Amino acid sequence: MKVSLKNHWVVKPSEPTWNGTVSLSETDQTYSVVHVPTTYYYRLICQDNSVTSIIKSSLSKALVHFYPLARRLRWIDGSRLEIDCDASGVVLTEAETDIKLDDLGRFSLSDPDHISLFPQIDYTVPISQLPLLFVQLTKFQCGAIAPSVAMSHAVADGQSALHFYSEWARLARGEPLMFAPFHDRKVLRAGEPAVASPTLSIYCIIHHQF
Repeated sequence: MKVSLKNHWVVKPSEPTWNGTVSLSETDQTYSVVHVPTTYYYRLICQDNSVTSIIKSSLSKALVHFYPLARRLRWIDGSRLEIDCDASGVVLTEAETDIKLDDLGRFSLSDPDHISLFPQIDYTVPISQLPLLFVQLTKFQCGAIAPSVAMSHAVADGQSALHFYSEWARLARGEPLMFAPFHDRKVLRAGEPAVASPTLSIYCIIHHQF
């Protein structure tokens, strides 16, 4: 299988967003600065080339709400990380492959053909310049598509990532946002004295946190 990269874009929020810094929780500080890849496969969903513009436009709208993903990490005193909210944007790549989806076979992370469907990330780039989100949209000869996402684990865990994918999909379908993300992480921050004291109510309230 041959995957050809056709276009690259830097996608930014479609509207102005809050400008400042977001502290990472103590748990976030312990994660390696790596991106976790996820890919989805969809058979032919439209007969024209509008899928790329839909992905690009809806991603830009989603970043208005999930604005930390459009930012960059930076070191504080060389030992702690925080998110610098400067709206640098995320990377979207359009790619094509020379096979049909049914030719792909059983998925395996050890198969270089499957790995080529994921965004390729250069970790030699300084962390202050490394995007937190990469997206690669690969088109198959049969019309199927494979949108693959690589998201920084320091910024979002699995549940938060799935929340983003779900809301992004809603916007792509022309639907309104259902659950807005919650960005305030101060309750998870350690301090002397403690920033917040744990109470039973914390464990009883169901909320969607990003």
